[in-house]
Amino acid sequence: MSISFYIQNRKGLFSYKAVETPLSLVSLVEGLEVVGLEGDKAYQSLDQVGTFLAVYWEGAGRGFEVYYLPDRETYQVCVLTPSTVGDWKGAILFMSRLAQKMKQDIVDEYGTTYTADGIFNIDFEADILYGLNDARVAAVPMHVFEGYAHDLYMSQEKLLELFKAEDPVEEFGRQMAEMQQVQSQFSTPKYYKDQGGKYLGSYVLAEGVETVLPTQPMPKGYLVKEMIENGASQDMEWHLHILIEDASSPQGYKYLITKDLKAFLEKIPETHRTYLDSSQIRIQPLNRLELEAILDQLPDGEPKF
Repeated sequence: MSISFYIQNRKGLFSYKAVETPLSLVSLVEGLEVVGLEGDKAYQSLDQVGTFLAVYWEGAGRGFEVYYLPDRETYQVCVLTPSTVGDWKGAILFMSRLAQKMKQDIVDEYGTTYTADGIFNIDFEADILYGLNDARVAAVPMHVFEGYAHDLYMSQEKLLELFKAEDPVEEFGRQMAEMQQVQSQFSTPKYYKDQGGKYLGSYVLAEGVETVLPTQPMPKGYLVKEMIENGASQDMEWHLHILIEDASSPQGYKYLITKDLKAFLEKIPETHRTYLDSSQIRIQPLNRLELEAILDQLPDGEPKF
């Protein structure tokens, strides 16, 4: 869910002005950065790149997306619902500066028109509350708010608690922004077929590396789509691949594969794990002896050193 705004490119004497690059666009606002573009794409015109994610340094949680629509010669700014106050401040500043540069007004997807100065009067907190309330009404067991760096998992219970805060909008923004600042290694979900053709999901925990793992695996949307297209199910078994040093292996390491991610996480000493949100656990670096002690507590059939 999101809301889009449109700013038409400036017209010259005979044609529209050259399309801006991601870097030239973010330079309009101090503290605005391009995220996620590889190689020299940030230097290419936006009509060639297609889109990019812009992140404002002050209180960012999700960032906002910027597109160029060649058929309309128009820039599009897409703000996710709900976003943080910081995301909205960055988007509003950006739209205002871009509108000034293009000498155009800003038009939202509902047809409402704003001047470069008038956009500062938009009631963005209403959009944030709308998004949070929509999630509350959906009442799913676990909500996932995708961040520009890391996602925030929030159970229905925690979401209801959020609405009891003095300022739910501020509290949501605080949690989203803090999650983006976590420096630990976030394990990326993968899926594969075993020898019997069954799809399995997996996460990796490396010996001696501070890692974040979820108690309830919920892959990002693009991975879920890919899984479904390949006949996999999000409800498949999720294993944990433990990466350890092994001098006898040609690669210098080997994997120990546990069949029950949740059981492994429950056996980690409380002194070595911290909940970051309703699902994700930050695990302090575990050495070989500590990993061996955890595996020894798992049922028969699980790997041992």
